[in-house]
Amino acid sequence: MNAVTIGSAVCDVTLSGTALQSHAYLSHHAGSKVPIEEVIMRAGGGAINSALIMHKLGIQTYPVCCFGTDPFSNTIQTTLTQNNIYVDYVKISDKSKTALSFLLPHESNQTTILTYKGAGTTLDYQWAETITNRSWDIVYIAPISGPLNQHLVALVNKIRHHNPDCIVAHNPNPHQLTTTMAEQKKLLPLLNLYILNYQEAEIAWHQEHSTPFNLDQYLKEISTLAPKCIIVVTQGARGLEWRQDTSRAHIDAQPINQLHSVGAGDSCGATIAAALAHKHNTKDSIELGMRIAEKVLSHTSIEAVIDLENLEQREPYK
Repeated sequence: MNAVTIGSAVCDVTLSGTALQSHAYLSHHAGSKVPIEEVIMRAGGGAINSALIMHKLGIQTYPVCCFGTDPFSNTIQTTLTQNNIYVDYVKISDKSKTALSFLLPHESNQTTILTYKGAGTTLDYQWAETITNRSWDIVYIAPISGPLNQHLVALVNKIRHHNPDCIVAHNPNPHQLTTTMAEQKKLLPLLNLYILNYQEAEIAWHQEHSTPFNLDQYLKEISTLAPKCIIVVTQGARGLEWRQDTSRAHIDAQPINQLHSVGAGDSCGATIAAALAHKHNTKDSIELGMRIAEKVLSHTSIEAVIDLENLEQREPYK
């Protein structure tokens, strides 16, 4: 089984220090020096995070992304090499700098993130179209900031030409929901899975409604546009809501020792897509996605919950 993950490639730089973590607001006098006790660099971004999860699930995975030739790109390239991730569709640009995220952890386990989109804004249809010359089992479209946003419908239609039964999932970001909402609505009927968080669902709602956000009504309206698509809205510690046509359910989150708030959406979405591709039912697929996301947020091993072949024999999700 193979998968392609489309989105950003980012070097995540975590800046850890007591002076940053112990205050509710990030506020310092101009010209002051703030001590940092540790700097950690990791590969991140939607295309990379989802590719790593897919790979751990035993799927041949090809990210579609773009990064620069600067030193920050070494972190991403090393991660791809060490995990045997295929790089056939990775674009390396000498004209753009690698995207960066500066993560500022807080003792509440909420993470403030300063983002520099960099080369991620250059991902275009011409480059992404190169994946349409072969058949895919899974297509995971992570949040996208570049011009490809305007051409997702054309891209997915071409992909489905080779394999009408491939699982196509999308996790949009606020930028897409505010600038390319028309494209998003056209894309929905082509998807098997549409996953976003509560805040993003609220943003999408207010693009077309002046009334207060109503999650029930939002799920109903999206399902009307795409009855076959599974709509998932994550709500952090409150779990998630999902709907497919007239079927709807809430799944509670398990209590975890959350260490940060980064990467859960794509981890959850990529896992659900992989489970669906293995012909598992909606409920089991979503529960596995939640488990993987919780492992990511708590920095614990996912090895005990990644057996896609025997998903129905797993320990019940409580």
